Amino acid sequence: NTGYTTIKFWANYAEAKTITKTPSVGGDYVVPSAGAYNKVVTIIPTPNASYCTDKVTVTSASGNPITVTGPNADGAYTFVMPKEEVSVSVEFMQLVTYDVWVAGIQLDSRNLTIDSEDNNAITGSATYDPTSNTLTLDNFSYKGAGYLYDDFSIIRFSSLGP
Repeated sequence: NTGYTTIKFWANYAEAKTITKTPSVGGDYVVPSAGAYNKVVTIIPTPNASYCTDKVTVTSASGNPITVTGPNADGAYTFVMPKEEVSVSVEFMQLVTYDVWVAGIQLDSRNLTIDSEDNNAITGSATYDPTSNTLTLDNFSYKGAGYLYDDFSIIRFSSLGP
């Protein structure tokens, strides 16, 4: 016995892969330049004045879309890093504010939508004219998900929080 003990270590080391940041118009965003496999990566968008975050996309080097969650309460988005390099894109859109208030909250292009993904769900028309501050429902009807709405319920207010 020499008085020495042999200790072996095994490391589960994952090589960090490159995260490519694509340029944006209407704002900027922060994302790390690399990420380790199966680790959460955070994207923090910062829109310019009168802009808002519209779309956050992550695509793998092989062209596969990566699931993005968010925005979180702090406005950040996250994704889980795959085993390959990724490209991150953040799109900003110009914010349109309407002179319409609901429960003390001003409506804008982020929280007022008059549309349907099902082209046959809407008959007639629903339009908002910010110049005259008028919401017009012309022979308007919405039939979707087995329900018929003949009033304002199709005018969806998403995320009326601050």
